Formats: sequence, C-alpha cells, structure tokens
Amino acid sequence: MGVAGVLLLGKRRGLIGSVKPLLDDLRLRARFWLSQSVYEQVLSEAREFP
Repeated sequence: MGVAGVLLLGKRRGLIGSVKPLLDDLRLRARFWLSQSVYEQVLSEAREFP
C-alpha cells in the first residue's frame, strides 16, 4: 500500500474528509510524482472525481 492507498483508507475510516487537497499538496508542494491515471483513479475511488 502506497501513500495514495493510505489516504483512501483514511477517508474510508472517516479520518480524512477529502483526499484531493492532500494529493494536490503532495504533487505540487512536495513534488511527489503520481501519474495522472493513478491520480484520477484514487479520486474516483474516493468519489471525488466527476
């Protein structure tokens, strides 16, 4: 399980309200590389992607 999986687990357990801002901060501020397809898949699983 990677960082994105931990964020999803946190959301499912009610510890995180929204995954998207955290993923965005990781990508932009921390320069964490995440492919666009994985990014979209994580948001989809978190029900945060249109």
